[in-house]
Amino acid sequence: MKALYSNIKALRIEKGWSQEELALRLGYKDRSMLAKIEAGKVDITVGKVEAFADAFGVAPVDLIGWRDDTADGIAAIYAQLNNEGKMALQAAAAGIQSVPAYSKKGNTIMQEAK
Repeated sequence: MKALYSNIKALRIEKGWSQEELALRLGYKDRSMLAKIEAGKVDITVGKVEAFADAFGVAPVDLIGWRDDTADGIAAIYAQLNNEGKMALQAAAAGIQSVPAYSKKGNTIMQEAK
């Protein structure tokens, strides 16, 4: 979770906001709690992660640092396909995933999606 706190600070600086300004945007009374959050001295709730993400205009997963660029690339390709193409890609992925050498611990996308 350390990436979360450094990402909060980096995005705040990128936006040109002071700790005081961001704290007020998020409903904190002053900058002291934000300083502790950025330093990683306190944990924040999922709701606050979402509030920070909304304030910065990013997805919570990006703020936390859990985004997988490869998955994003595949999602971008998928978004450009028509329905027939999407079904073909899903079938191809299911076929690849059914090969034990390519699958993580026997999990399958199609089983998880159901």
